[in-house]
Amino acid sequence: MSMTISLNCKRCGEDFDVRPTTMKLLGLRELPKQCPKCLDRIQRRPAEASVEIRRCLAEFPAVAVHLPKYLFTPYNSGNKRDEGRSCLRATIKGSSLDGRGGVSWSGRIDIFCPGSKEMPRVARVRVMEVTHAAGHKRVERHGQPMMTKDVEVEYSPTYTYLGVEPALTEPTAALILTSVDYKTTLKGFGRQWRASLDANKALWRCELSRRARSGRFGILGAVAIVDDEHPVIVVQTGDVKTETRFNFSHPTGVENINLDEYI
Repeated sequence: MSMTISLNCKRCGEDFDVRPTTMKLLGLRELPKQCPKCLDRIQRRPAEASVEIRRCLAEFPAVAVHLPKYLFTPYNSGNKRDEGRSCLRATIKGSSLDGRGGVSWSGRIDIFCPGSKEMPRVARVRVMEVTHAAGHKRVERHGQPMMTKDVEVEYSPTYTYLGVEPALTEPTAALILTSVDYKTTLKGFGRQWRASLDANKALWRCELSRRARSGRFGILGAVAIVDDEHPVIVVQTGDVKTETRFNFSHPTGVENINLDEYI
């Protein structure tokens, strides 16, 4: 069974947690003697990349991974101590969803798989929270068409990501990506359909969205960890009403669910 151990930093004297299995996946033969905060300072990493606090919010020991393989690409952190170590990363956000809309989006989750060249079929998944010394800043264009302006936005220094490691056991949950699109027309004329996505019952979730500025069409989505008692429910109404349940037994969805049972 994988476990976390506590070590004492030889530089600052503070305790920090490490996972020997993760160190082994990264090709490290010895446990670190300095904490991540001190290592970042030694390498003079910028504030938005220097870790102040990292903690595990939740852990799922055996999860079947049902995410598109094309989302994962080789990743290099830019940190010298990580050079030559294999790692995959997927960045899934509202703008990544396939469907209508695309001008405005919300929601993002990064998924890291250290020591791998391809995603494992079954994985131990940790929901991690990290706080950097400062939040990332960037200039974005805000406003309606023909009335836009550039605005500098500073993002929170704290964000959540998933750590994924291979697990040699039978899965009891599934990691999925699901979505549903909607369209409403002016004054109700023309073909239109509405949609809802309920991920509140999932074991863990990151909700996503992508839409046009008018709000008349777009797409709702979620990256979620589900089992058979904690599904994601998608409902779409229009010419035909469809109700789809995503769970461990049906990670790609099964339709014609009795909506009254879940909503």
